[in-house]
Amino acid sequence: MNDFELESMLKNLPVPERPRRYWNNFPAQVRAQLQSHPAPASAARSSFSSLFWRFALGSACLATTCLALNQPLQQLSVALAQNEINLSCQLQFLPRHLHALMASDHGLHYLVADKN
Repeated sequence: MNDFELESMLKNLPVPERPRRYWNNFPAQVRAQLQSHPAPASAARSSFSSLFWRFALGSACLATTCLALNQPLQQLSVALAQNEINLSCQLQFLPRHLHALMASDHGLHYLVADKN
């Protein structure tokens, strides 16, 4: 049986008749049942969840602000750029002083000697 057949079968069933007194007392019965059963604990859980998410958002904003003010990435990039400049200057002088290759237990190494 598919959904369409089930829906058509349910629509063809007659609605059970209720006496007028039932419908008159229905709102009072619903209120009585709602008052007799306490509210679920989801309200307490949702307040804890809300508090948790507020704390997480506040922490993220604080961390972002600290990173923006201290700018450690900018300082790191400046230091790397200066190291790159120093290394490129030293590498320019290396071919003039290069003498030979040396093999050792750790691999091939350049023997650097001053040409006088």
